[in-house]
Amino acid sequence: MAMQRVPVHADEKKIFIPVAFSEMEKPPTFTLKTPSRKQREEMQYALHEAGLRRHDDEAIREATVEELCRLWACDGDDENVQRLKRFWDAVDEYNGEAEKYLLEVAAALDAEEDAPAPFPDFAHPDHVIVDELLARLTKSSQRLRSLATDNVRFSKEFPRHAIAHALTGWTELYATPRFEEGIMQFDAVCEMQEELESRFKELGEAAFTELAAAAVNRFFLNKEAEKNSSSGPASQQTPQPTKETGSASTDGKSPVSAPSEETPAA
Repeated sequence: MAMQRVPVHADEKKIFIPVAFSEMEKPPTFTLKTPSRKQREEMQYALHEAGLRRHDDEAIREATVEELCRLWACDGDDENVQRLKRFWDAVDEYNGEAEKYLLEVAAALDAEEDAPAPFPDFAHPDHVIVDELLARLTKSSQRLRSLATDNVRFSKEFPRHAIAHALTGWTELYATPRFEEGIMQFDAVCEMQEELESRFKELGEAAFTELAAAAVNRFFLNKEAEKNSSSGPASQQTPQPTKETGSASTDGKSPVSAPSEETPAA
């Protein structure tokens, strides 16, 4: 995993309150540090030690075509191969437009203006056919199932590693923070996650997702964020949630889900 520039002030800390807990009188709070260069490298080593790998869309799609041609005894000109490629192109185009829409929503909120009209759901004439084809292909291909398993493991465990390397403590929870050589123990992060989800249900799940995004952001602070990282209360902006790849049949990238007007995502 490529890390970006090292934050200037590695000792700066931030009190983070998930938006999911904003209505609570005494919400759990989390203290995040800015990881040092050594801690950033240690997280890279931890990811390698855990055997975590993430396969991007290009790799998943290339493997999908190769497995389709192998198992269906066809070549790149086959109708099913061309159908998949057209479908993926449509997904990419939709996601690009959806990302532009999210930026427009954010700009409208900043300007205190009305949000743009709701973004349409993804639709494609071959959607059902492609889903059925990919389901059959994934069932027949150990390679694709292995790639999907790698991505599921990464999506579940990477947030926990990021939290372990950026979190220094929390309040209002029964779980006890435990450290080893200055790093939060992985088991302690898992116990904290389990408590959030068992005590607060969907709010707890959302809070953990927000915390994970905030932790990851501590590894990628830009200059402006570094300058302001030690001032003010915790941000109340909802972070982009971590996407979880459930199956190779989704090719690693599903269409972006557009938010409703009532709960736009920045």
